[in-house]
Amino acid sequence: LVFFSFFHSFPPSQLVGFALRALKEATADVLSAHTCSVAFLGKGLPFQLLEKNHLATILARMEQ
Repeated sequence: LVFFSFFHSFPPSQLVGFALRALKEATADVLSAHTCSVAFLGKGLPFQLLEKNHLATILARMEQ
């Protein structure tokens, strides 16, 4: 549980980036806004599904 408490200090946008980088490393498939979706929720945060254009922007930044 100590490992998970480390992530409490990160904003949701950075956590999404961590998750996408992990997914990219775990698959041979190309990640794009058409091949994956991202949703998150948390204490005090409602369920949120990222829009495709926002996801595409995050994925493009990962390629730089």
